[in-house]
Amino acid sequence: MLQSNGAYTVNGAGIADSSTYTTIVATTTDSNVLLTTNSITFTTTKGVFSNDSTSYTVHVALIDTGLDKTANALPIARAYLKDNSAEQAYVTATLSGIVSYANNATINFATAYPSALSVIVGTSSLPDTVTSYSSITAKLICNTGYASVGQVVYFSAFPDSAGVFLNNTIATGPGDSVTTQYWVTNPNVHGQYVSITGVVYMPSSSGGLVAVASGVNKIYIW
Repeated sequence: MLQSNGAYTVNGAGIADSSTYTTIVATTTDSNVLLTTNSITFTTTKGVFSNDSTSYTVHVALIDTGLDKTANALPIARAYLKDNSAEQAYVTATLSGIVSYANNATINFATAYPSALSVIVGTSSLPDTVTSYSSITAKLICNTGYASVGQVVYFSAFPDSAGVFLNNTIATGPGDSVTTQYWVTNPNVHGQYVSITGVVYMPSSSGGLVAVASGVNKIYIW
C-alpha cells in the first residue's frame, strides 16, 4: 500500500522571510512501516530545512498533528522548510529508499515585503558641481525575518531637476540593503535641500501597485 502514502503541508503556503518555517508531514496508510529501523528522507527543490540543508532524514514515529488528511492516514514524520525567495518548492518524502513511497508536497513561498524602509545618505551635503555625488542606501526592515531576495527599491528626488540616480536598486540577498548613487547634474541648485525618497511596492488586488514601505532623507547642495 506504499503507493497510497504521501506528504502534505500543515500550514499551507510559506512566507519567504528566511525565518518562518512551513511544516511538511509525511503520512502512511500502512501501519507496517511503523518500525524504528525505518526512516523518512525529505528533499526539496527550493529553500532549506531546519538543518540548513536541502535534505532532511528523520526516523519513523507515529506523531500527533491533529490535522490528519483522512481517517486512515497515519502521520509518521515531519520536516520544517524555509526560503528567502518567492518561489515554488517541491518536497519529496521517501521511506528508507523505497521509491514507490515517494510523493510530493508543493509549497508556494510568498514574497516577504519590508514593513519599513530607512534611507541613509553617504554625505549630508554636496557641492553644486557635476562631479559630486553621494551613495544612497535603503535598508529593508521586516517585523519578522528578512525581506525576500529580489526586492526593488524605487528612488526619487525632489526637486527632480537637481540630479540623477545611478546603479542597481535590486536586493540580491535576504535582508540586503539596496544601494545606489545620486549625482548632481544641475549646478544651479546650490543653497537648497534635495529630498531623497525610497519606496517598495507590491501588486494590488486591482492590478496596480501599492506602496508597502518608504523612507526619506535629504542632502544639502551648497
